[in-house]
Amino acid sequence: MNEIDDTELAQCCSCGFVDYWDEIPKGRCPWSEDYLTECPECGEVDNMADYTVERAERIAKLKEKNGF
Repeated sequence: MNEIDDTELAQCCSCGFVDYWDEIPKGRCPWSEDYLTECPECGEVDNMADYTVERAERIAKLKEKNGF
């Protein structure tokens, strides 16, 4: 069985959307000069994190609990 290489994946901590970090829209904050990310699915700003199985399971449980 082939395993997925998840080292380059990002996941939204709000909606669970997963994509490669290179595909996540980024912009620069005009006040702090920090780079911010935006989830293409839900639009949350700066809520992307490295994908982990544990995070994916936690988000899935929260979505199920909240009826999403």
